[in-house]
Amino acid sequence: MTHADDAITQPVLWYFEGTFEADEKKIRRAFHEDAMIVGFFDGKYTQWTLDEFVERVLSRPSQKQSGEPYVKRILALEQKENIAFVQAYAPAFGHEFTDFISLINTTTGWKIRHKQFTNAKASMCSS
Repeated sequence: MTHADDAITQPVLWYFEGTFEADEKKIRRAFHEDAMIVGFFDGKYTQWTLDEFVERVLSRPSQKQSGEPYVKRILALEQKENIAFVQAYAPAFGHEFTDFISLINTTTGWKIRHKQFTNAKASMCSS
């Protein structure tokens, strides 16, 4: 990765660490204040503001406290000028999440503006 890629991925790493450790400061540093977190959990549509997401993360023992291994990782990165997209693998509490993360380059640096997620198993589309 290049130095520019590092600047883009840093908020994703803060998100990974913040959710793994239940660290509110890292989560808030990663996300734009108006971020939305939306997706499907066991097939049910879910939507949270950043505040609701943080509350959910802090409402239970952290993954770290629960003894889970840290295996979150970035799978893909694409960037065009001041916008970027990251695909991530972010397992938590026995669920294997795929995240599609949109980032923007703000006056204070790169921030996660939107996170979509699913814990559905990948399937092949047939035509």
